[in-house]
Amino acid sequence: MRKVLLIIAGITCGAIIALQLKLMYTYQYDMKPQVETLIQASDDITDAQCNLEDQLRTTQQLVHGDLENDGNFYIVSVEAVKNASDAIRAAENLGKKGYETGYLWIPNYRSLSGTKMYCVFIGPFYSKSKTEKMVEKYRKVNPKAFGLLVSKENKRIEIKGVGKSMTTEPYHIK
Repeated sequence: MRKVLLIIAGITCGAIIALQLKLMYTYQYDMKPQVETLIQASDDITDAQCNLEDQLRTTQQLVHGDLENDGNFYIVSVEAVKNASDAIRAAENLGKKGYETGYLWIPNYRSLSGTKMYCVFIGPFYSKSKTEKMVEKYRKVNPKAFGLLVSKENKRIEIKGVGKSMTTEPYHIK
């Protein structure tokens, strides 16, 4: 009887191991593409949601800011990242250092490059002179930083410091 129980236990363990192997194989070869597609879809939805939140926040900043600028504002561009979650994290880290920060989806503004990335920035500023001063100050921390006009207009203003700006108009030729 004991031998029979050991044989049954051995067969049961073997069946469980075979089932686990079958499940692993099924996941790896059959389900993995669907799981990866679901993960990508989730990331896309998160990015779209963050893009809408970004637009809302920028609109709120504009409403509370200087409306005489026709919706235009300046930023100090700190870095560009591919997804919204990285942009949020970078903006929060910059905020912990005492800067007023934000992020925006670059393609939403004709004055920017159109690159499908998020720009993490210090600001917004509603005057070029304030932006020039902040750029001058922040470039001591990050020499790659620069100021930009953020606008729906086809005009780029890039600022490297006080009195150091370059205007390109039209910026995009289409």
